[in-house]
Amino acid sequence: MLEGREGGLGGVVVAEDAEARGPGRRGELAERVEAEIRSGDLTGGPSFMAALAYLSIMPSARAAEALDARAAAVTGEAQRLQETLDATDAPEVHMIEVHYLLARLRHDRKWLTATAARIRTGDLTWPGSAPAG
Repeated sequence: MLEGREGGLGGVVVAEDAEARGPGRRGELAERVEAEIRSGDLTGGPSFMAALAYLSIMPSARAAEALDARAAAVTGEAQRLQETLDATDAPEVHMIEVHYLLARLRHDRKWLTATAARIRTGDLTWPGSAPAG
């Protein structure tokens, strides 16, 4: 059983295991998880972390696609921030938060891309599948 908590996917993350609530509820949760992974807050706030915790509720191919979509969005945001930095002559310390966020987004992109690849190759074992190797 999972504890319900405020803030996550649609107000409450999950009060109990999705399978115990029936296949329709599981599908609804999978849709919310996918939407948050694909297009949620790119800074990786609590809603994204909650969605990531439930990533395996989706079929592995959809999960990998959702991670790739997020990686693309993160890449776009990182490019936008880099262009902002390139266009300013402000000292680094005056834009330190942008430098921090840019470094974080670049790290996130690498992790998202690598994790999607691990899902596709079977290196990251998915529920109901045999371990790779």
